[in-house]
Amino acid sequence: MAYELSVDMVDADGEISVTHSFWGMTEKETEDAMETHLKADAALSAAVDECRTIDNLEEIDDADLPEVEEDDEANEEGEEKT
Repeated sequence: MAYELSVDMVDADGEISVTHSFWGMTEKETEDAMETHLKADAALSAAVDECRTIDNLEEIDDADLPEVEEDDEANEEGEEKT
């Protein structure tokens, strides 16, 4: 089994403005992915600090994990997309 963590950011109007999704093979791996992202995303970090998120961690089938596309792999390595 794998895990998906959905983190909804709630704006001042009480509406969900953005949803982030993080995946991993364990709960810890999934939560670590979010923690790593928090360091680079000031808006999400502020929302977490201000308790303006709705978090949902659920177990999913391994087959439901997203596949990484070739362009995504290059982007993760810091290369620009062409």
